Amino acid sequence: MKHLALALACAVVVFGCNKQSDAPPAGTGASGAAAVDKGQPKDSGKEPGKDASKDNSADVKAAVDRGLAVAKTGDKAKVSAWSRELVLPNAETWFKKVFGDELGKKVAAEYATNSKDFEELGGLLDDANKRGATEVRVVRVADASDREATGLQKSALEAMKKKGPLYTAMFCEPGKKESSISLWSFVVADGKPYLVGKMKAVK
Repeated sequence: MKHLALALACAVVVFGCNKQSDAPPAGTGASGAAAVDKGQPKDSGKEPGKDASKDNSADVKAAVDRGLAVAKTGDKAKVSAWSRELVLPNAETWFKKVFGDELGKKVAAEYATNSKDFEELGGLLDDANKRGATEVRVVRVADASDREATGLQKSALEAMKKKGPLYTAMFCEPGKKESSISLWSFVVADGKPYLVGKMKAVK
């Protein structure tokens, strides 16, 4: 597999992506449906803690479900448009408010580079569809002590000055408890889900 498909064998730099053995355990993710809007909300990044107390797992699930459905049609242009919807607008402002000016600037710089590769998400979606791993479960972690958090999620949660949850999307084969692929981390800002990835700069 190339690019993102290859990343299924191990965690990648751009965003968290794991095979079954590396994925956080399933169990607490909520499911549901919600629309994902294209575009950049005017005030995104100004209120990073706005959704901190909410469980927005349904919004993350809806976004990923939509991506799987679009990928299944084989329409590359639509998959590309979907992947761009996951890019956090006003990212530097958001990261600085969450992590503070110094660390936030570092995380934002990492994100500015890595988010350019989000269009490669189409490979992950194609792989999930081919495997039949189309049942999306979402895990929400809001504390570094959460056993379902990955190591980098724990580091990010510990480093946050303005606390908020992180989400992992797990791709499962129907009827199976374990996921074969997982994608993390998502955040929800102004009610919309965005992929912020591994945020390795927090370590």
